[in-house]
Amino acid sequence: MDKYTKIIEQIKALEADMVDFKIVDFYGRLRHVTIPTTNITDKKLQFGFGFDGSNFGFAETGKSDFVARPVIKDFVELDPCLEDPTATFMCDVYEAAQDVKPYESDPRGILRKACNYMQSLGVADMATWGPELEFYLFNDLLVRTDPQAMSAEIISDEGYWGSQDDDYSFATRLPKKGGYHSVPPNDTQYQTRVEAVRRLTSLGYDVKYHHHEVGGPGQCEVEFNLMDSMVAADCIILGKYIIRNTAQEFGSYASFLPKPIFGEAGNGLHVHFLMKGKNGELVFHDPNGYMGLSKMALSFLAGILTHAPAITAITNPSTNSYKRLVRGYEAPCNCCYGMANRNAAVRIPAYATQPEEKRFEYRVGDATFNPYLALASILMAGLDGVKKSLDPEGKFGPLEKMDKGWEPPVSIPASLKEALEALQKDHQFLLDGGVFTKGMLEKFISDKMQDHLRIERTPHPVEFEMYELI
Repeated sequence: MDKYTKIIEQIKALEADMVDFKIVDFYGRLRHVTIPTTNITDKKLQFGFGFDGSNFGFAETGKSDFVARPVIKDFVELDPCLEDPTATFMCDVYEAAQDVKPYESDPRGILRKACNYMQSLGVADMATWGPELEFYLFNDLLVRTDPQAMSAEIISDEGYWGSQDDDYSFATRLPKKGGYHSVPPNDTQYQTRVEAVRRLTSLGYDVKYHHHEVGGPGQCEVEFNLMDSMVAADCIILGKYIIRNTAQEFGSYASFLPKPIFGEAGNGLHVHFLMKGKNGELVFHDPNGYMGLSKMALSFLAGILTHAPAITAITNPSTNSYKRLVRGYEAPCNCCYGMANRNAAVRIPAYATQPEEKRFEYRVGDATFNPYLALASILMAGLDGVKKSLDPEGKFGPLEKMDKGWEPPVSIPASLKEALEALQKDHQFLLDGGVFTKGMLEKFISDKMQDHLRIERTPHPVEFEMYELI
């Protein structure tokens, strides 16, 4: 019995009458197609199914036939968010041609190529990531974007501004920026997080912990332990999917928007990063290095900071991203590093004292990114630093050793337009090893510049307050 027949037998044994195939589009949005189990064959699992890639941002309508091929594991997973037992598979994207081949701009394929490139350089055998998902759980979010009316209203039992129906201050209300590690009854969304974490762990994702975050009106965080690159990117995609669905079941709305509330803490998506060599060799550790980090780890760090303005276009690809990246909210605004410093783009955790724990945290990104592209861009920037033996000391920090008032030579871009312009100027390192392609980056920059233009040209309600009386 081949592996495809075994998978079909497992699907039937689980009494799943539907099979769900999940595809991540060019921009990081999760899509799906569902096929009845009665129509699942060995060939369907082996060769996949066709779909219109123009609606996924992959191509124009004139050449938009693509194939989604499920990633087959040794076991079948059930979608924890669907009421009826439904088998679920992530898919890779292939070009539909005479000779079907992996699509060069498939986000999952780009991350896979980046990992293969890392191995080809002999730098490490494995890159591991520990994502931190930050999000708000609101009672509801009401949005209107008509030409004659523009508004966004957040309804939150924890909100200090009062509810939709009254102006009283209930016991569950939290002060502005006063939510960190709150307990019930103030932590009104505890059970929602618990159920989301149960579902995540049912899929094998290793949750480190979850808690209420700084933001008073329902900000939360779910943090994961280190995992392999592709598993981490899948975890981010499915983590958002599970949290959103679980929130809806509990009567809430989950928002991963980087800055949903002015004056409150924003939502980042920090990633802890550690590399391992053959047989688990700790290539990031050197007992004599800064904070126990090896020269290779520091060169990797220097590569990330050198290319940070450019990769910010990929790790922070929304106009809203840059409303979070402002001073005063534990947001990283400068291309620098330091021990236990949450204002730096790269933080070296002070509590990671053991050799196997030596790592750093990249704090710039947010959940509007495509995780496959974001992790690949960070990895490629770091590898460029290793290849060039870059040294971060003095130029980028460490902050605790620099004079008061010191500023790094470059800053994190202040807008999406600025980030896209940086990527346009500095992207050769992403093309190394054929990981990204020039055409893919040109399309990305062009599409995202349209996001910038839409916001720039759309009247904002605050503008009426600022200028109407002049």
